[in-house]
Amino acid sequence: MDAALPQATPPVPPQDAAPTVNPALPDQAQLLQTIARNLENLERSIEQLKADQQQTARVSSKAIEELKASQEDMKRTLAKLSEPKPLPLPTPPTPSVRKPERTSPPPYARARPPISREWLYDDW
Repeated sequence: MDAALPQATPPVPPQDAAPTVNPALPDQAQLLQTIARNLENLERSIEQLKADQQQTARVSSKAIEELKASQEDMKRTLAKLSEPKPLPLPTPPTPSVRKPERTSPPPYARARPPISREWLYDDW
């Protein structure tokens, strides 16, 4: 069985023939790598945007709840202020200013001039 069997060998291109590799292929591979990187960056950006949106929604929700609570407090306070309150009983005013003391005697306390009694008894 030493018979020579023909073996399949790949064809060898002639040395003077141009290479069969397409010259645009390296540019396309580089372009595909750039596109793949851009897609990865885009996916990361989308995930970051989703996280930011969730954070914003949580903060907004908290702010809304605080605003509602504040409004309820204001309503209660206004309701208390609007309730009619009984008026306090009037108290007699207390004299806050003392009357000044007289420095001169009242007119009725002045000494009367003496009445001459002589003329009263002349006719007797």
